[in-house]
Amino acid sequence: MPSTEPPSAADPARHTQRLPRRIHHLRMLGMGLASLPIGMVLLENQAGIGHWAFLFFTTVLWPQLALWLALRHPVPFRGEIRNLLVDSILAGMWVPLMAFNLLP
Repeated sequence: MPSTEPPSAADPARHTQRLPRRIHHLRMLGMGLASLPIGMVLLENQAGIGHWAFLFFTTVLWPQLALWLALRHPVPFRGEIRNLLVDSILAGMWVPLMAFNLLP
């Protein structure tokens, strides 16, 4: 007779990885959309290669790294909470890097 339990209850490891995987999609979408106005401001300000490298890290590499870190944390939920804190720090760092531009 097949089990009547939902698949997430049958596999506790998969259940604990649900939040980081769900947030990963939203982080990719948010960072990807944020890169457009930030890139426009960097073009307008004629930013150096360091700013562009940080934009690449923030929008392309960080979402992948955040998922990897959360899934390897002993408690993936707490790892994701830490990643959300880093998301806020990265977003806050962009304000002065864009010279407090109001466009984004």
